[in-house]
Amino acid sequence: MGRRDRSLVSTLAIIGALAYVVTGVMRKRRKRAELGYYDGTIEPPLPPEVVALLHKCSLCYLSTFTDDHPHLSLMNFTYYQPDEVIIMSTRRDTKKYNLLQSSNNVAVLVHDFPGQRSRDGSSSSPPLHLSSDETGKMETFSITMNGRARIEAGEVAETYREEHRKNNPGSEQFIVGDNIAIVSVKIETARICNLADKVTYWDVRNQTSNSNQQQQQQQQETWSV
Repeated sequence: MGRRDRSLVSTLAIIGALAYVVTGVMRKRRKRAELGYYDGTIEPPLPPEVVALLHKCSLCYLSTFTDDHPHLSLMNFTYYQPDEVIIMSTRRDTKKYNLLQSSNNVAVLVHDFPGQRSRDGSSSSPPLHLSSDETGKMETFSITMNGRARIEAGEVAETYREEHRKNNPGSEQFIVGDNIAIVSVKIETARICNLADKVTYWDVRNQTSNSNQQQQQQQQETWSV
């Protein structure tokens, strides 16, 4: 066998090996997609299940902190999809307002468990799910989001205030007033957990999500494409 023939054989062997690896990766990704796992790029930035839950629910828990001391508040909120922000309102003479001025790093928890009241006043027996179990029952879940808060001003504040007011009828006393500030939160990461304790991590920096089960498998496997 000549040098050219050996080179051709080597090239074909490399191509075959790459094809084998790529096929294996795609097969695993298809299997994970069938099981309800996130894998790969997500567009729009927030996964659709997260967007659906943010549109459905009206209450969240806002965590602020300073000097390593956390502060937790129950808040009405509005998800404003055009800007992909969570809108809240707070009086300017509150502890959380002062904390937001000193640090804009926040965490927000939203959950969709049976018995929670949705925006339309109905009980949220769970239409939202990450995946279905073997019996076909929907799985409810919670989302913990980390992001950066901003105290809005001017035209943006009034636009967000009106959206927040429309989405929270009956709560105008918490939204409209000279002493009430409008706060927006831009989500950077999310941790999604269902009742089966399957956790999905999402990060806006690469717009990807990985479940805890994926991560455990990835610790044992190395893929090169």
